[in-house]
Amino acid sequence: MQPYRKLTRETQRFDQSQEDAVRTEIRRLLESPAFRTSKRCREFLEYIVEHTMNGSSGDLKERSLGVALFQLPQDFDTGQHTIVRVTANEVRKKLAQHYLAKNGSSHAVRIDLLPGSYSVEFRWETPPVEAVPVAITAADAQGEEGTASETAAAGAQATQSAAEPRAVGTYVAPGNGIVPVETHWPARPNWLRPVMLAGAAVLVIAGALFVWRWQAVKPTSVIAKSTPVSNVLPTGAPITDGLRMIAGSANPYTDRSGQKWGPDRFYSGGNVIVRSSERIFRTLDPDIYRHLRSGDFQYDIPLAPGSYELHLHFAETGLGDFISAESSGEGQRLFRVYANGNRILGGFDVVADADGSNVADERVFRNISPADDGFLHLSFASLRSTAMLSGIEVLPVNAGRVKPVRIRAGGASSWQ
Repeated sequence: MQPYRKLTRETQRFDQSQEDAVRTEIRRLLESPAFRTSKRCREFLEYIVEHTMNGSSGDLKERSLGVALFQLPQDFDTGQHTIVRVTANEVRKKLAQHYLAKNGSSHAVRIDLLPGSYSVEFRWETPPVEAVPVAITAADAQGEEGTASETAAAGAQATQSAAEPRAVGTYVAPGNGIVPVETHWPARPNWLRPVMLAGAAVLVIAGALFVWRWQAVKPTSVIAKSTPVSNVLPTGAPITDGLRMIAGSANPYTDRSGQKWGPDRFYSGGNVIVRSSERIFRTLDPDIYRHLRSGDFQYDIPLAPGSYELHLHFAETGLGDFISAESSGEGQRLFRVYANGNRILGGFDVVADADGSNVADERVFRNISPADDGFLHLSFASLRSTAMLSGIEVLPVNAGRVKPVRIRAGGASSWQ
């Protein structure tokens, strides 16, 4: 596979051959299986490529795209109309699928749409640079022999050239072509070895001192590495009346409805992240979503035989620390969730599902039962960035029925 040279938004300048290459590649993309069945994604990709090539990528914002491509009003609510973000995410996935299917194929230019951006990036194929052998003709060799003789005759010049490598070899008669050259390095002065040994000793001492100081004062991290749980209930004591627990929390919690939530249990793997001052919208209980378990991890929950309703709680927090203000944050985190080996969420994007960051999101799954070993096995596998979870509810129900839904009409749309 050929290496690629990336042109950022600031360095993109196109000559005619590059412009022709981009247009050829965009035609190839639009006719590919990934794009030809989606008119919306085709028009979106054509529009952003054209504007990026024209140097107007700074105008590619969510609002301007919504007006130009989807005929939305100038003052449309980006919280209600998510068509721009959803389409960008679909185009991003289709580009990845296309180039993955064409792995190993040669492309003069590759077109990418990076997460958090609406302008494309062009990556130009750079052919490998072949090593050019150094050749000395017989005429050049004779000239070098003469020069070497003159240099040897000059005392000061001879002393200086002693530190340089010198080329020696057998030169053939003129007209025989290239002459192989063998390079010899002069012997090092006798004082160089002690100096090198002393320098190495100083480096070893300095490294040992650095390690000692680092171990004496080790910095603490906001992300605490978790260890396997030791308070798993024994096999003979399965949960019968349901379970609520906050992932990453060490303390029990009572929510606004009076429901009791327990601390994090039954897990293996992952890291704990706590953002105690984070604002969480669309919930009366933000403390549930200020804790999370992140990484690749698993829960093995002992359950009595029966049918259960599984509630998984998520909230994407901390995005403002590493994305631009105009970015929606979609596509930054993708992961899968499995229940007893069966995938229940694939390529899950919390921001896209919740329609924003710092928004409480809940996914409900019916007719969940423990496996043959008496445990509900929940696995979280990262695809992009890391998987994450804020809370779990496992509630017993009659098969085929769901728990009642309660809606507070006329209430605030968000709480802190």
